[in-house]
Formats: sequence, structure tokens, C-alpha cells
Amino acid sequence: MTDSEITDKQNVLKTFEKAELIEKVIDKHRRFVNEYSSEFNELDQKLKSLNEIIDSSKDKKEDVLNKVEILTEKRQLFYHQAEKYFDDLKAKVSDPEISRDIDNVYTELLKLKSALVPDLEKQHVNTFSGKLSSIALPSNADDTVASIKARINDAMAANIDLHQIKGKDVDFENEKLESEKSVAEISPRHNWLKNRLASHKEALDYWDKVSKGQDVQMEVKA
Repeated sequence: MTDSEITDKQNVLKTFEKAELIEKVIDKHRRFVNEYSSEFNELDQKLKSLNEIIDSSKDKKEDVLNKVEILTEKRQLFYHQAEKYFDDLKAKVSDPEISRDIDNVYTELLKLKSALVPDLEKQHVNTFSGKLSSIALPSNADDTVASIKARINDAMAANIDLHQIKGKDVDFENEKLESEKSVAEISPRHNWLKNRLASHKEALDYWDKVSKGQDVQMEVKA
């Protein structure tokens, strides 16, 4: 075998060894990409779901607090309107004894305003309505009495709605905090996987181009 033939054979072997080495490097990076992708996608989906829960909990908490504020104001407004109707009622009465009866019933109205528990408020409403109906009022006061009772019923309904949602803002806040805790636990691993995937994909792209004989200037750390 001539020196030229020996050199040619050595070059072929070197080329084969280089190609085989590059293929092994490519396989290594491809294996890591496949391995990390599965876990990353799973954690990525969990984070998306948790962040959706966090955003939803924030919105729901804010909605509850807004409703609590609105219902509290509505209840106060309805009682204020009922008090104003009492002024109209007294203006239609000239008998001092009936006026005193109206004043006595008015004190029941003040109890209603402070009765924040719906069941207790309902008891006071029944007592109030009974006493108001027992007063010997003139016929021209019927509409005013009906308006007073209507406003009180509206106030009672607002208080019932208020107690149905009151405290739910705490539930939504706890839900948010629990989800944020899970995010804090998952994020470090998620970020690590994200960085490793990016590194292996970059290396895989680099060595794939090298294997195809493309001129690659990019420096890859892998």
C-alpha cells in the first residue's frame, strides 16, 4: 500500500469518526430535549392553570367586596327612606296620642337598622309591622304606611343578599394565596427546565448544521 493510499484511508477513518461523534452529540442533545420537554410542558400547563386561578380569585374577591359595599349602602338608603316616610306620616296626624304611638313605632325602626343578623332583623320587622298596623291612622296615610313597609322589606332583602356573600372574599383570598404558594414551589424547576431546553435546542441546531456541512460561526455552550 502506497503512502497516498494510507493517507486516504486515514482521512476516511477520521471523517467517519468525526461524523459518528457528531451524531452521538446530536443524539445526546435530542434525548435531553425530549426528556425535559415532557416535564416542562406539564409544569408549564400547571403554572398557566394556577395563574388563571389567581387572576380569577382576584376578580371574584373584588366583585364580592364591591357587592358588599353596594348592598350595605342600599340597606342604609332604604332605612333612610323609611325614616323620611315617617316624617310624612306624622305630618298627616293631628291627634297627640296617635303621634306618640308613631314615635313608639319609630323606635322599633331604629332597632331594625342595628339588627345586622337577618333572622333577628326579620323578628324586629314582624314586631314593627304589627305595631304600625295597630295604630289608628287616617285613611290618607295608607300609601305612606305601605311605602314604609316596602322600604323596610327592601332593606331586609338587601341584608339577606349581603349575608349570603359576606366572608366569601376571604375564601377567594385564601384560594389565591394557596395558588401563589404552588406557583412559588413550581417556578424554580420550571425556569431551570426552560433554560436547559433552550441550551440543548441551541446546541442541537448547531450540531445539526455542522453535520450537514454548513458553515457555523455561533459558539455554543453545552
